[in-house]
Amino acid sequence: MPAMKNSVSVDEYEIIKKYRYLDDHGREMVDFTLNKEYERSKALAKQADDNIVEMPSYLEVNAAHHSKGKFTAEERQEDEDMLD
Repeated sequence: MPAMKNSVSVDEYEIIKKYRYLDDHGREMVDFTLNKEYERSKALAKQADDNIVEMPSYLEVNAAHHSKGKFTAEERQEDEDMLD
């Protein structure tokens, strides 16, 4: 699911303006559809999360800087950047 943010885009603001012009029936229809789609999206996201399988430890990479533990965060980042 996308991360929540505190700001509203121009497109979202236009939707809010339209929603405010609806009568009770129109708001009820929009609310119903929004809630159904929200629940469907949450269920799909949960299903995707449930399908993630943990990698067995014997398949994990054991890079040199991880095993010795004497490297700074900057040095580790340089190694990661190099590997990318």
